[in-house]
Amino acid sequence: MSSLKDKVVVITGASSGIGAASAVKFAKHGCRLVVNGRKQQALNEVADRCVAEGITRDNVAIVRGDLKEDGVVNEIIRTTLDKFGTVNILFNNACYHSLVEGPISINGKVESLDEMYRINVRVPYMLIQGFIEELIKTKGVIINCSSGYSVVPVTLLIQ
Repeated sequence: MSSLKDKVVVITGASSGIGAASAVKFAKHGCRLVVNGRKQQALNEVADRCVAEGITRDNVAIVRGDLKEDGVVNEIIRTTLDKFGTVNILFNNACYHSLVEGPISINGKVESLDEMYRINVRVPYMLIQGFIEELIKTKGVIINCSSGYSVVPVTLLIQ
């Protein structure tokens, strides 16, 4: 396996869970990171954990923002390319679902479906589109993470 040292990794949904753990793991391998999430304090804590693994704070860029808001995707792309000049790994980790008011629920709202589509389909597509030229140049990698809810039935999903 080739070294990950100095590779530029973009991770959405990086403020907790798989995204946060992945950021720390990539930092341990010496990667430069762009982390996105909604919670500034949680992102700061992830950045601190990455620094504790040996990379400098300057090698962790934070783009706080809700991917439901226009402009956040462009800010991720702009920040990545302005700060690091390239991208090697795009990890589309952010996901959205609503079990209580989801579109499958009797009480479901079409707005919930719109939000799920935006975060789970549209945003990854937009990020891939924004980074594809650099990813081709760097022989980069795209990782799309999705919820187990897409393949595993969930009790009480339909109410």
